[in-house]
Amino acid sequence: MKQGLYFLVVLALVNDVLSQNNEESKFPVVKSRQKRYVAFPEGSTFIATLCFFTNLVIPVGLFYEGVNWGISYDLPNATTVKEVFNSNKYALKRRQRRDLYNRFETVLEKMGYTGKQCIYKALCEAPRKLNKKNNTLGKEILNLFFKYPLKRLSHQEPDDHRKYHWARRYSLENTHLDCMDLFPDCSISIVDIMTGIK
Repeated sequence: MKQGLYFLVVLALVNDVLSQNNEESKFPVVKSRQKRYVAFPEGSTFIATLCFFTNLVIPVGLFYEGVNWGISYDLPNATTVKEVFNSNKYALKRRQRRDLYNRFETVLEKMGYTGKQCIYKALCEAPRKLNKKNNTLGKEILNLFFKYPLKRLSHQEPDDHRKYHWARRYSLENTHLDCMDLFPDCSISIVDIMTGIK
């Protein structure tokens, strides 16, 4: 008798659970989660350094020439990450490239070259000389460094963005011309130097 009563109680509980599941399946609850992001402690930076060494043209082979190049990039902290998600992602990419190019221009000008013209020339040469079929890791990084976003510019973006945008588009529209002819004020080829061609 007790076993029959226990069986009825268990059957009633199972029926109650099944009816709740059927009601929930009729009206599914949409679950959502907030966007997550990575934020670093304030003052954190990412530093990249490239070092090139080569023998000087001396028969003994005792002397080497070295060229070192380094750049630092401020990592986003908790105060800047919200700005990133609220802003235009292409404008953000252009701003990051502009900051990198400005630092690189300063280095080139200290070496005695015209910094802006050399960056314009590199923006022209990168898609032409760095084919993706047999790129090494260094060439791929260099290709990403000089890959300027060509999406439509907003009216709020600074003038530097327009100049880099113009240089990239101008070189893509004039593929029949050599980059040296398009930007004659720069006497060196950054892409050739960094890939070891010259």
